[in-house]
Amino acid sequence: MPQIPFTLYSGAGNEFVIIDAFNNPTVFGKIKLKALAQTVSNRKGIIGSDGMIVIARSPKAPFMMNFYNPDGSFGALCGNGARCAVQAAVDFGVIPSPDTQFEVLGELVRAEAVVGEVRSREMLRVYYNDPKKIKLKFKLSVAGDFVDCSYVDMGSQHGIIFLTSDVGLRTSDIETFDITTYGPIVRNHKDFEPLGVNANFAQIMHDEEGEYVRIRTFERGVEGETLACGTGCMATAIAAYGLKKVSKMPIRLKTQSGEFVKVNFKTDASGHVHDLSLEGSAIRGKSGIVTVEG
Repeated sequence: MPQIPFTLYSGAGNEFVIIDAFNNPTVFGKIKLKALAQTVSNRKGIIGSDGMIVIARSPKAPFMMNFYNPDGSFGALCGNGARCAVQAAVDFGVIPSPDTQFEVLGELVRAEAVVGEVRSREMLRVYYNDPKKIKLKFKLSVAGDFVDCSYVDMGSQHGIIFLTSDVGLRTSDIETFDITTYGPIVRNHKDFEPLGVNANFAQIMHDEEGEYVRIRTFERGVEGETLACGTGCMATAIAAYGLKKVSKMPIRLKTQSGEFVKVNFKTDASGHVHDLSLEGSAIRGKSGIVTVEG
């Protein structure tokens, strides 16, 4: 049975098993990546994570990032995972610094270290391609209530609902919001067929630094709430700005882990979003070996 080295990384509370296929490419012809992802991402298993990332060689960039959901599905963008992939590529000796380009789903994205601030952890910023589709404020039927929803396709698809006093869903308090009930309803809603969405629920808050967005996400592929979702943060920030719920850039978002991330972008006269970036932590955790069936 193949023995596969792995390292855990955390990005804003999202945990990922990262595997180095760049320096060890031959073993991956002997295993099924879907089954491996299901093994290492099983929260009831020995390791447990929010997904698996494989660092591999790319024909057009220093490396390629391949992300697998806990159910083994492939083909979605992972924002927090991208920062972790960059930091892992540095740690694995694939690239000399986080200032790099890399390939994700056939497209090139750019990363850089965040400078100018003294921090106790690695902080990275990744620039993403423009959203594929944005649709703001349409009515969605959720458990008998018609609520205002927005949709942003980041390469992974997101539904966004802002909790306010008139939105329904039993509470306008995001901390007590019943995401285990309403998350699956939005995630699997017929209006989002056939792919479904990641279901994001958000509320505008204030602290000593000003406005921020408190966000909770029920993730597709995980089929549960995660401590953070990078693409969900970007999608929600885009919706919040487009709906004029926030006014300043960068937009701060507080995730379920308690960590903040920052989203920045520009818009042109037509409202087109470009120069989109996500900034947050990327922290290395434990390493180990997983044995899988060939």
